[in-house]
Amino acid sequence: MDRLRQTLRRLRKTPGFTFLAVLTVAVGLGANVAIFAVVDAVLIRPLPYPDSQRLVAVDHAAPGLGLEILRQSERLFLHYREAAESYEHIALIDQESVSLGTADGRAMPRRLTAAQITPGGLEMMRVTPTAGRFFRGEEGRPGAAPTVVLGDSLWRRDFGAEPDTVGRLVTIDGVEHEVIGIVPDLDFPDPEVRLWLPRVIDPETARLTAFGSFGLARLADGVTLEQANAEADRLVRPLAATFPDDDAAKILDNADFDAKVIPLRDIVVGDLGTALWILLGTVAFVLLIACANVANLFLVRTERRRRESAIRTALGAGRRELALDGLFESLALGLAGGIVGLGLATAAIELLHAFGPQELPRLHEVTIDGRIAAFALLLSVVAGLLFGLVPIVRSRVRQLATTLKDGGRSATIGHGGRLLRHSLVVGQVAMALTLLVGAGLMVRSFERLTRVDPGFDSDPRALTFSLALPQTTYPDDEAAARFVSALVDEMESLPGIDEAGTTTSVPLGGHGNARGHEIEGRPLAEGEPPPLFRVELISDGYLEAVGARLLAGRALTRAETESRAPVCLVSASLAAKHFPDGDALGQRISNNIGDGDSWSEIVGIVGNIHSQGLDEVAPDTVYYPLLPVAAGDWEARSIDVVLRHRGTTESMIPTVRDRVWGLDNNLPLTAPRTLDELVRNARARMAFTVLLLLIAAGVAIALGAIGTYGVLSSLVTERRGEIGIRIALGAPLERVAGAVVQQGLRLAALGAVVGLAAAAGLTRALQSILFEIAPLDPVTFAVVPCVLLLIVLVATAGPALRAARVDPMEVLRGD
Repeated sequence: MDRLRQTLRRLRKTPGFTFLAVLTVAVGLGANVAIFAVVDAVLIRPLPYPDSQRLVAVDHAAPGLGLEILRQSERLFLHYREAAESYEHIALIDQESVSLGTADGRAMPRRLTAAQITPGGLEMMRVTPTAGRFFRGEEGRPGAAPTVVLGDSLWRRDFGAEPDTVGRLVTIDGVEHEVIGIVPDLDFPDPEVRLWLPRVIDPETARLTAFGSFGLARLADGVTLEQANAEADRLVRPLAATFPDDDAAKILDNADFDAKVIPLRDIVVGDLGTALWILLGTVAFVLLIACANVANLFLVRTERRRRESAIRTALGAGRRELALDGLFESLALGLAGGIVGLGLATAAIELLHAFGPQELPRLHEVTIDGRIAAFALLLSVVAGLLFGLVPIVRSRVRQLATTLKDGGRSATIGHGGRLLRHSLVVGQVAMALTLLVGAGLMVRSFERLTRVDPGFDSDPRALTFSLALPQTTYPDDEAAARFVSALVDEMESLPGIDEAGTTTSVPLGGHGNARGHEIEGRPLAEGEPPPLFRVELISDGYLEAVGARLLAGRALTRAETESRAPVCLVSASLAAKHFPDGDALGQRISNNIGDGDSWSEIVGIVGNIHSQGLDEVAPDTVYYPLLPVAAGDWEARSIDVVLRHRGTTESMIPTVRDRVWGLDNNLPLTAPRTLDELVRNARARMAFTVLLLLIAAGVAIALGAIGTYGVLSSLVTERRGEIGIRIALGAPLERVAGAVVQQGLRLAALGAVVGLAAAAGLTRALQSILFEIAPLDPVTFAVVPCVLLLIVLVATAGPALRAARVDPMEVLRGD
């Protein structure tokens, strides 16, 4: 305790040093703790289900069709369920939006996210019902009485957590369902899921190629991921032998169709893991730079306290005691910096929850808990040891008589000490430049991303929202199409609306269907995979409402969208790829391969529109009328409405909602947003990464500049006598100042060389998250060192001016 009190007393005597050291450490530690909390929640911590490491996704791929990810189809699911031995259980899951109301219809309809799951799936996730039960096997068969399981938060919010909720009737999309149970809120397949429905499968109509569902399985005890992959691959190769009655099986075999069993956590995290590990490595560099800075402060402080140390040695203090004093001081500063840094990290996490990209998986799980606090404590101790051991290792107790004779006035740090401090500055500059190069590459990538043409006019006054037409109210395609036509008319009649239209998949909405197509006059060889085109069903006025470009031909008419007119539009990429002679107009295509009565004539060519993301190639797309000539299970029942208006979005939404309810008061509007928001959301994840890298690089540069400033200031102080004599002998002031500047630039240049070499190797880790920029981009590698040297030049200005203002008479009198 005595040593602790003495340590705190010494630190209080130097408030400037203490404040700067604590603040520097806090910035480095806070950044590391905040990013580690994100990495821990997203990548390290198991998913919030018991024994979650055994949960896997059963996916597929068809490289021959250009499809790297194919989910699960009903017929394949039934095949796995009957034949696979690697799984304790396998379930099929779909996600949809539904309208929930009371059985008497008195409640205002609201749109909720629901998940459909085959019976046994919730038990497979090892969750226990809060009340009631989960789905039985017969409830997943055609004709079963409709049932529903409510999520815990929905039960508490809308039903007051009343025990008698189980057994009550509610309406879902106009159909009465019995509430059979309450389930704790799950984060899969989406944190927004508020209720669960049984996934109904009819084995008689189950299709092999409808890959729209998610296959979730739990590995059986003792089965490894490699064994599960081997069995799944064996069960689907060849498909034609397993499903000889399905012609599509031969096509998939020729497309190298295979299975992929993937840990569920990898599916949830997606491609974000690389970016997060890079960010964690980045802030680790920031902490090292901060430690180097504080080590330099300690070196200066040690030299200034050399006389005090010599006196204490003369009074009997040993080298061990002096070293322990220094180590206690560094640990105290490290812990103080850790406490402040933990506060900064907590604030950063709050900002992340408020302003971070909502696409960040498991964002709501990011928090500062006991494990993160323990990590902060450990990092504080390590940081304290890092910057505290440097002066201890360097320290050499000089001869007592020499130190006392010098009186502490003219003694200097010496060549070895100066070399160590210069080395720390070179390391700081090198690490700062490496981070700045990485941030520069991401900035260049983001700049390229912002220049990508989305293919539509993303005016902030263009509003889109979603509607889902229940089967009970709109029993067939024609009924749905009639409602859409009436809706478009109603929207166009609103004051301030310029254009209105609908589609089954709004641009950058992240969803849509792809179908194999046949081109008239180009028959497919036996087993040849057909070209896959993305399919959208649109109303008249949609192209104008979304701001798409009609490059050739004409748009669809109202009469064509209300009838099964054999016409369609195609994207420019489709026309160029499959009709390179420029004769796409007038050609005919069909999505019902082999059906000679379902041809659709191409009457227009539309500019390419990005549907999934701006960093992905715009897909080959076919735009059919709301009622396409070929009937199928892809009717326009879930639609996105697009309105181009002259008012404000806030004032337009209530008016639009009233008009929609005037047509059908059971249809809630969901996901209202502007087309501009869609584009900003598509850039959000990269913008988030760029922002964090820029902040880290900015802090690193600032710390590097402060370190350079500190070393040069100390140099001027140590050589004040020499500088005064040179000025007295007639040395020009600009030469004196220039010598200091040259010293700083030499250190920065050496650091830049080391940093460029390090960046050339380390930036390759960024390759997977860069967009249209090479890891060794010459522009970035040329501009960044110039920027860094300019910043260092500014940092040298203060010490250089101090050197030029040294009064030679004052120096000579002092000596």
